[in-house]
Amino acid sequence: MTINKSQGQSLSKQTLLKNIPTKIKIHENIFSIVPLYNSLIDFIQYVREHFDDYENKSIELINKDIEYQSSRKKKTPKSRHLDDTNFGSEERQLDSRAKFMSDIHYVICDKFIAELNKRKMAYIEVEKKFGFLLNKNPDRKEIINEIKNLQSMYTNELDLDPDNFADEWLQFHSLISSHQISRNSAAQLKFIKDMQILHAF
Repeated sequence: MTINKSQGQSLSKQTLLKNIPTKIKIHENIFSIVPLYNSLIDFIQYVREHFDDYENKSIELINKDIEYQSSRKKKTPKSRHLDDTNFGSEERQLDSRAKFMSDIHYVICDKFIAELNKRKMAYIEVEKKFGFLLNKNPDRKEIINEIKNLQSMYTNELDLDPDNFADEWLQFHSLISSHQISRNSAAQLKFIKDMQILHAF
């Protein structure tokens, strides 16, 4: 079996994408999102570091050795400075398998990890700003302080009184807790609509 660069990228991406959900349900629980991203990052890091395992499994599936081909064109060497200590040293020559690993396998894995980390950090910021709304045991003083912090971040966008909001939020939390409504925001919205008390919140 012969694998060139474009085929290798396609196969690697398809394999990894099967293990990454296309959509995360934010309304389920915001606190579960960051751990999910961490698990995906750990998985791809494992894939990156265990190329041999996946190669051996591929060989078992196709029942033949894999032949690697690289389509990358040879780059023109850059001019060197006179004080370059590596001047005159031979260029490191990699075999086709090593080139496949360095040019395709590692690049794809590193790109996935970088993108997942970027998205994870975005959710960490959301959790820092709004996570207090999902606390199982909300504290009035904490709610007031967090609302004031949000108002300082989003100037002129949050036109509400922190004290009144804290009172309404505690009442809402007590209501859904007494009816054993889940922390799923969609379920909570459905509950207050069915109770015809949407105007109260």
